[in-house]
Amino acid sequence: MDIRIKKSMEVINHIIDDMKFENPKQFSEALGFKRPERIYKILRGESGVSRKLADIIHEKYPQYDRNWLLSGEGSLKKDEASKEPVANDEQDEYKISDAEINSIRQDIRAVNENLLALSEGMTKNFEVVSDGMFESLKHGQKLLRGQKEILKFVYSLNADEISAATARLSKFLEEQHE
Repeated sequence: MDIRIKKSMEVINHIIDDMKFENPKQFSEALGFKRPERIYKILRGESGVSRKLADIIHEKYPQYDRNWLLSGEGSLKKDEASKEPVANDEQDEYKISDAEINSIRQDIRAVNENLLALSEGMTKNFEVVSDGMFESLKHGQKLLRGQKEILKFVYSLNADEISAATARLSKFLEEQHE
């Protein structure tokens, strides 16, 4: 069995015992879940404690350290003197410096700019190809076989869907760019 799954089982069992719940269903209800499947899946070894579940448990029972909820390792409860989780040596290797965070942000901006340029370029290319074929038809010129295939493809496209998708992509990229 995966060690993370095993640790998650231990974490949930410990909380149930520590908080004196009669059963996992009662614990699940105390967390606000209508159904206890999420807790039972962990106890059966089918899944581990997710970040979302750790956040829900920590919000309801802040005495339990988030890192411990996720990994089963480190300090079980928050250090009462500092009100901050007590770090262990393993956590140090996952820390990211401000310089690394800024570098990642710059990379994300660059990717967003490239996606925006790609989106704009694809739209322009599509318009040029479409306009060229329609101009040929308008002047009574015959289309070549390849142009006919392109025209069939263009007719099969749903312009409204493409326009909506392009608008959503542009909006998303603009939001990410800010």
